[in-house]
Amino acid sequence: EKLMLPGGVRPSAVGFARSSQAQHSMASAALTAQGGGLAGHSATKLFVGSIPSGTPEALLRHEFGRFGTVTELALRIDRADQTRMWGFLTYADAHAAAAAVGALHEKLLLPGSVRPCPVKFARTSNPRGAAPPGGGASHGLPGGAAAAAAGALA
Repeated sequence: EKLMLPGGVRPSAVGFARSSQAQHSMASAALTAQGGGLAGHSATKLFVGSIPSGTPEALLRHEFGRFGTVTELALRIDRADQTRMWGFLTYADAHAAAAAVGALHEKLLLPGSVRPCPVKFARTSNPRGAAPPGGGASHGLPGGAAAAAAGALA
């Protein structure tokens, strides 16, 4: 899409950032897909990264509860950076999960955050050695530990 800013001499291109566009597309597809799911991704389980360490579960339940009923929430401390956590949360309804991804991905700033939190649909399978949703390196887990953590939370 093009946008002409006041005083501009030519229109500027406007669009979602690549990762943001992908998450918005997945949220839309989840709402319209048969059965409410996407191949390889859960329709109700979300991955949340870059959570400041010490963030209370109640705060996350409140923030995500604005979109629907949160049935499960599991948080883990990032082994590479003890000031961060990551986690998975599950909604009772796929529409609530899609709404949360659409509204919060790369926009959610929690107290103590240095950057917005990624909020993505969780992958439904994680082969041994694979990174957790969102990438293992950015979450500080070696491949085997990432798979074990993701498997334990699935």
